[in-house]
Amino acid sequence: MAFITLQGTLLDPNGSVSIGDELRFTQKSTTGSTLKSAVTLLKLTTLGNYYIDLQYGLVLVEYKDVKNNQFENLGVVTVNQDSAATTLPELLNAIVPPTDAQLLEFQAILADCVTQVTLATTQAVRSETAASISEAFANQLTTTELIASTATFAVDVVLLTSGFTVSGSGSGSWKQTGLTGQTPSQSPAQLGDGLLNDGNGNQWAITGSLITAKSLGAGLGAADDLLALTALIKSNRTILIDKAIYPCSSQLLFNGLSNFSIKAEKGAVINGNHALTILEFRESSNFSIDKLELDGLSTAGGSGNHGLVLYKCDDAEITQVKSTGIANSNILVYTEDVDTRHSNVNLNQCSTDGGQNGQLIVRMDNSFIRGGVAKNVTGSPAIGLQLKNECRESGIIGGSVNGATGVGLSFGQTSVLGVKNSIVNGVTVKDCGGIIDIGNANGNSINNLVGSNLSGTSVIIGGTSKGNVLTGIISDNAINAVVSYRDTASFNEVSIHSKGTTGSVVVSYQSGASNNSTYVLEVEDKTGISALSGLSSDLNASDVGNRTYYKKSGVEAVTTSSAVFVTHNEGYVVDASKITISLDSTPPVSGLFIDSINSTRFRVNFVGSAYTGGVHWSFS
Repeated sequence: MAFITLQGTLLDPNGSVSIGDELRFTQKSTTGSTLKSAVTLLKLTTLGNYYIDLQYGLVLVEYKDVKNNQFENLGVVTVNQDSAATTLPELLNAIVPPTDAQLLEFQAILADCVTQVTLATTQAVRSETAASISEAFANQLTTTELIASTATFAVDVVLLTSGFTVSGSGSGSWKQTGLTGQTPSQSPAQLGDGLLNDGNGNQWAITGSLITAKSLGAGLGAADDLLALTALIKSNRTILIDKAIYPCSSQLLFNGLSNFSIKAEKGAVINGNHALTILEFRESSNFSIDKLELDGLSTAGGSGNHGLVLYKCDDAEITQVKSTGIANSNILVYTEDVDTRHSNVNLNQCSTDGGQNGQLIVRMDNSFIRGGVAKNVTGSPAIGLQLKNECRESGIIGGSVNGATGVGLSFGQTSVLGVKNSIVNGVTVKDCGGIIDIGNANGNSINNLVGSNLSGTSVIIGGTSKGNVLTGIISDNAINAVVSYRDTASFNEVSIHSKGTTGSVVVSYQSGASNNSTYVLEVEDKTGISALSGLSSDLNASDVGNRTYYKKSGVEAVTTSSAVFVTHNEGYVVDASKITISLDSTPPVSGLFIDSINSTRFRVNFVGSAYTGGVHWSFS
């Protein structure tokens, strides 16, 4: 390795030795085995002495007095075979001028500095110009006038318009994007987004965290707001639909949107004067809709006339949305049977009026109707609130149904797969065909339902339904059976308070239903055997394991497929003459007989060969 040796003593200005001063040598070139930027530190001894073998190369020499905090640049020296210096002062006195390469580097650095100063000055002028323009046009230029304007504006300038078509309604903050050469004078409705093109073909984008419908030209009294609302929602951000009527000539349909929010002022109504869905989102996620009202204007729509539809969507919160004047389903959330499952869509305190379905969730996971209200649901199937087709871990919680001619609530299905592991709790049903209809549903929990003024059977459990538990059900004034088990329903359990029925049968087990248990609890305060008047059970001998348990003012009855056991717990002697039995057909041998087990318990028993017809019993 090549180097020169420097040694000697350094003195301060008054001739004393420089004790504790420091020297720093930095390589400015890669020479031999010494890399560029390598650093050597040297501290003077108590005698002011120094000694260093300084490697060949271009070397920056710096010096720091013991009384200073910073190194001082003494210069860059060239160390090579031509260096004759043996002391540090001799080396520094031999400093060579900068090379051409160094001069070029310094010139480039200086040029960069000049460029940055120029850019900063230009930007300051531009900002001042933009501010002057914004100030000059504020509350003067409308958005419509900006669309027509051929004025020249600086790139990135922001204009606050005074309104959309006239001042005072639909103002917006618009920023020039720098995109030029576009079709001149295009509105947001024409571009289908929160954009406009001015008269020169320069594009502008609306800015701000909240975009209003009127700022894009919707809700200002036009005959059709379809395109303006499309542009608003496609802006894909938080939007506010101002209080206004928004007529739409066709469906508002959006695909693949995410991370947006729609908020509506009270009185904001989208009118769908057509036979299609008013508002539909497909394959969208992470969004919310609040307080929006949809009105189908009672147009004679077909099966596709819905209010709000969410198809294959995830993670959506729909709150206080109102739908009316719809021919089919007012609010529909669904996934097809062949699709990947979707989840976490909630309908919160939404309300519907009319239509063939109120609020319906189909084949979704972890999705709920909470506090939903449905009324005046007619036609077919005329269901108020419904889960359908293998919904999982979902539910209907709270809310009410009034005037559904089919049934208030339903776990429905169009295939063999029904609702699983879901809940219904705390819903009131009035003036409907029944409280709830359950089909092909498994392992669900249904609690605290109240039905009144019902025109049909209160609770229907059919299809292959299995393992469903219903508790705290109150039925008032059911015309037909209070509970009916149909098809191959099995291992279901119902506990119901019956306030009365005008039909001849309280609980019905159709052929094929098996191992179902029904607990009928009378809530009216009556005593004596006569209190069981009107209670009855419809049995079939081919049904296996079905049980009906009656408890009414001290009288309990248990119905099986082969006998009826009745017990009076208050000590009254059973009067067999008050028992009435009727059969659907003649039994094969000797029919039925009644025998007393003790003074308070008797049995109505099958005899002879198995009887396969219906058995009806009641107390007078």
